[in-house]
Amino acid sequence: FSLGSTISVKVEGNSKGTLKILRTYNVLDMKNTTCQDLQIEVKVTDAVEYAWSAYEDYEDDYNMPATDDPSVPLQPVTPLQLFEGRRSRRRREAPKVAEERESRVHYTVCIWRNGKLGLSGMAIEDITLLSGFHALRADLEKLTSLSDRYVSHFETDGPHVLLYFDSVPTTRECVGFGASQEVVVGLVQPASTVLYDYYSPDHKCSVFYAAPTKSQLLATLCSGDVCQCAEGKCPRLLRSLERRVEDKDGYRMRFACYYHQVEYGFTVKVLREDGRAAFRLFESKITQVLHFRTDTMASIGQTRNFLSRASCRLRLEPNKEYLIMGMDGETSDNKGDPQYLLDSNTWIEEMPSEQMCKSTRHRAACFQLKDFLMEFSSRGCQV
Repeated sequence: FSLGSTISVKVEGNSKGTLKILRTYNVLDMKNTTCQDLQIEVKVTDAVEYAWSAYEDYEDDYNMPATDDPSVPLQPVTPLQLFEGRRSRRRREAPKVAEERESRVHYTVCIWRNGKLGLSGMAIEDITLLSGFHALRADLEKLTSLSDRYVSHFETDGPHVLLYFDSVPTTRECVGFGASQEVVVGLVQPASTVLYDYYSPDHKCSVFYAAPTKSQLLATLCSGDVCQCAEGKCPRLLRSLERRVEDKDGYRMRFACYYHQVEYGFTVKVLREDGRAAFRLFESKITQVLHFRTDTMASIGQTRNFLSRASCRLRLEPNKEYLIMGMDGETSDNKGDPQYLLDSNTWIEEMPSEQMCKSTRHRAACFQLKDFLMEFSSRGCQV
C-alpha cells in the first residue's frame, strides 16, 4: 500500500499481539548547499568508547624472528597462520558501561559567520536527527541554563531539534547534546541541518551530516525485519601469489573445511564500489560457484553484494577478480538476493592475472590455486 493509506485492524480475544509495518524508501545522493556568510557543522560521535581491537586492521604479513641474530631470515606467514594468529590474539576489551549508555551518541553542533554581514536578529538551527534517534531533553535543558549560554531556548518536533541562538558569533562556537536510539535502523542515511535568520529565512546555510563510520551502534545491516550487526575485526585481503607463498600445506582447503566450514565460496569480479552509511558495498558478478549452503540460486553471471564496515581499510578494486569464502549473511539486497558481510573470518584473496601466471616464478602457485578451485567446487569438504 502507498504512504497515507488507512490501515484497519480488527482484533478479538484477550491475548496480546504485535503489528509490524515495514517501510522502505530510496534516497538521492545528498550534497551540501553553498553556504556564504553563515556556517554550520554537525558531528556525531559515540558516547561509549569501544576497544580499538574491534577495528584493528593489521598490515603485517611476516613473523619477526624470536632472536636477535640478524642472520635469521624473515619467514613468510601463510594465510592460514595469519588467520589463526589473529584469532588467538588477546582481545583488549573496553570497560563495561551502563546498559542505557550503549545506545547513545553525542551531537556536537558548531556555528559561525563570515564577513561583516550581521543578522537581523535571532538565528535558528533546525537539526534533523539520524533515523531512529531522539534527543535527550535533559541535555537540551542544560544548554539554556549555562552562564555563557548561546542557546536561549529549544523545541523538539519528531526527529527535529530546533535551537534558538540570540546571535551567531564571528568565531566558531560549539554546543553539544546526547541522543538515544529508539529504533534500530539498517544503513543509516545522512541527515540535514539548516541555520537561518529568524526574521530573514532566506538568509541560511544548510548541510548534510553522516553517522559515525566507526560506530558499533550504527554498524547494523538490515533487510525486512532481520538485522545483522557488523562487529569484530576487519577483513583481510590476501595476495598470496605476490608474496610467493605456495600452497604446500593446502591452507585454502584447511581454511574452508577445518578452520570452520565455510557456507559459501565464490570467485567474483567486482563491478563497482559504493558507500552506504557505515558500510562500503562491493557489487560483484559471480564468475565461479565453488560452494553454497543457503544461496541456492547463485550461478555464474549473477550479482551479489559484499559489504564491509566503512572504518575498515579493505578495498576491492573494480574489474579485478577475488576468491571469497565465508559464512552466510542474514540479510538480503533490494532484489531479495543474499548479501554478505566481510569480516576477519572471511577469506578474501585477489586472483592472479593471466600474465602473472605465465611467469615462471608464479606458475606453480597458480596451478595450486587452480587445483583448489577445481577440487573444492567438485568435491567440497571431505570431512
